[in-house]
Amino acid sequence: MAGAFAELVAKDPAAKERIEPQDRQRIARALEVLIATGRPISSFHGEQAPVLAKAQWLGVTLTPPRERIYERINARVDKMMKTGALEEARALWARKLDRELPAMRAHGMPGFSDYFDGLDSLEDAVERCKRDTRRYAKRQMTWIAHQFTLWPRVPSEDLDTRARVIMAMYRDVELEAA
Repeated sequence: MAGAFAELVAKDPAAKERIEPQDRQRIARALEVLIATGRPISSFHGEQAPVLAKAQWLGVTLTPPRERIYERINARVDKMMKTGALEEARALWARKLDRELPAMRAHGMPGFSDYFDGLDSLEDAVERCKRDTRRYAKRQMTWIAHQFTLWPRVPSEDLDTRARVIMAMYRDVELEAA
């Protein structure tokens, strides 16, 4: 990938400041944009004015209980297994793609590949898929907490409660104790 990074930097010197030499996905994406548009990806950064000006919008962070998120992830994986996920994974695995490709590193694929290779049980592969997805969700929640520190947290999963909290922040309604 060193050659790809060098090519990118030669055509888009600003990329050296934004992209790490070992970040294969961002290097590939930047080269794709360059080839498709004839413009370096850096030329698109900061090009447009925001759709809404400051003070015309309010950001909130929806934070349902982590246990509920994990339950939903587990249920979703179970549903996917019943509706063809294993067959889809087997078809991808059968292509003998490099395990470092993004598609082969997607949630579930490493475990399913190990299962197809006879290195793991199906039960362990499914549990690994669930675990990896739960870990990803946790990383997302951590990222959101660090990126949007000033945004109010709306912890409820209940839509009615969320709506009342958000509307109260806009002072359109009074927030009553639930």
